[in-house]
Amino acid sequence: MEEHHNIELLKQFGLDIGLIISGFFGSLLMLGKSPGNNLGASIISIIGGAASANYLTPVVVDSINITNTQHAYGVAFMLGFLGLKGIELLSRRFITHEPEVAVKVEPQPIEQLEAPSPKKQKRKYNKKTQTHK
Repeated sequence: MEEHHNIELLKQFGLDIGLIISGFFGSLLMLGKSPGNNLGASIISIIGGAASANYLTPVVVDSINITNTQHAYGVAFMLGFLGLKGIELLSRRFITHEPEVAVKVEPQPIEQLEAPSPKKQKRKYNKKTQTHK
């Protein structure tokens, strides 16, 4: 009976253990894809993935009308996997209403643009050394 009380207490604080665990495993999977992280960055990534899964899953589930609660755990896993990138995508979509951009191109001053390369000269082939000169 006390275990049920603890779960209800956590829910009062906005914590859903199932969503947190799903996001935790999603963030662990993402860590496996980026082995160059140090310990501090890894810990923050795991906490961020679990937190985003906990707090953003209800928003996403409600926004796309998912009624099956089991599917919510899949959404939580994906949000944990996406981590900060998922938060950026959701904020663009629902808060700033920016269109999705595949590639962002920054304008450059003309001085930084490369001049066209001169025509390549034909290289001669040396049969003895079997190399090009």
